[in-house]
Amino acid sequence: MNYAMGRTVIQCVCGRTGAFILCAALFLSLPDPSFAWGRNGHRLVVNKAIDTLPPEFRGFFESNRGLLLQHVTDPLDAITKSPAERHNHFILLDKYGRFPFEALPRSYKSAVTKFGKPRLDANGLLPWQIGVYSEKLTEAMKAGKWEEARLDAAILANYVAEAHDPFNTTALRHRTDRPFLFLFSHAAERRNFHQRPHGSRFRGLPQFS
Repeated sequence: MNYAMGRTVIQCVCGRTGAFILCAALFLSLPDPSFAWGRNGHRLVVNKAIDTLPPEFRGFFESNRGLLLQHVTDPLDAITKSPAERHNHFILLDKYGRFPFEALPRSYKSAVTKFGKPRLDANGLLPWQIGVYSEKLTEAMKAGKWEEARLDAAILANYVAEAHDPFNTTALRHRTDRPFLFLFSHAAERRNFHQRPHGSRFRGLPQFS
């Protein structure tokens, strides 16, 4: 950044509009991977998440911390092998109306019946993928299948982290043709979202049955 540009930026940030412009400039200067957690981000999330678990569960996951860190990025590797896997990493909630998205059934089968599989796939399957691996992890632990449980936990951690990336929950993530409009619209939506009760965009646990 040269001196003239630096002076312009400093003058801009003196006002609220300037602050938005600065944010937009910084935002647009980031590489594409910044729109997601990324591999290191997923490892950081799962590493910290283990420390927050209840004592009765923490021991198992602490003893498998290395394996979880190794395999939490497996779903990202799967995308390169199967492009269809990408649909498991997002949910375009604004395609289903306004918060709390009551038009979208929490049951996968009910959602398919209402909207059709092509539309559901196009808008993303992330909540139901979380439901699938939550069930897999529960069943593996009940059956004492600890090898499966460790891998299921790592994959589940990836999808849960993806659900906490705001870019994975809105169609605005695709507005790269008009980046400044995208940024300001997204900022406004985020501001309204955080003012909502409980801070949750998708109430109710998804059901895959």
